[in-house]
Amino acid sequence: MSLKIEQRILRRIPGLWIVGVEIELSEKQKEIDAQRSEYLEELWKGIFQEFDSGFLENQPEMKPWVQLWSELGVSLKKHPPSILSLFRRATKGGTPPRIHPLVDCYNALSLELRLPFGAFDPDDMDGGLQVRESEGGERFLGIGSGQEEETSPQEIVYADDKNILTRHFLWRQSQKGKISQTSQRAIIVCELLHVHIAHLHKIRETMESRIRSELHVKSLEWFVRN
Repeated sequence: MSLKIEQRILRRIPGLWIVGVEIELSEKQKEIDAQRSEYLEELWKGIFQEFDSGFLENQPEMKPWVQLWSELGVSLKKHPPSILSLFRRATKGGTPPRIHPLVDCYNALSLELRLPFGAFDPDDMDGGLQVRESEGGERFLGIGSGQEEETSPQEIVYADDKNILTRHFLWRQSQKGKISQTSQRAIIVCELLHVHIAHLHKIRETMESRIRSELHVKSLEWFVRN
């Protein structure tokens, strides 16, 4: 798996680490797609009981990301990081979104580890994965959107060789490279800041344990970048 982090990104986000795994689902996965695990459901209820949506930004788990957004000059209101958006949704109760067992799995991991997670389908990408600054004016079509947007200069993005895959680092994902019902491979990524590094081994162990228990995995290939 190829993942490159541009040096300018590491200067802007000192202590950034990305832990990831490229997985391939086995044929057995198709047999259990309709059998939704209780893993996500239980964590969703736990977040609803534990957190108050009105004070979520002040919680210790969210403060590093709120501070980072402030340092990067990104609007927390307009472009919240994915972890904050997921927790906000969970604090409203109801049932968790069900998209694909892979998405369910990494959303549950995000709730359990209190860290941002995302995933890309390498079969719907053009080249390797990278984190870089946008030149500005690059085209982006977000999931669920019918209208293209343009990136801003120096905006931090996930990208492949030809496409912008996320805007504002952890805000919104593109239609390109998204996990879909036909996805049989995925690159799952978890972003860590310096305050999380002490728990790197535990994070890695929990990721592998949950991925193996929740999904029928044919192969796993781990990587860590900083």
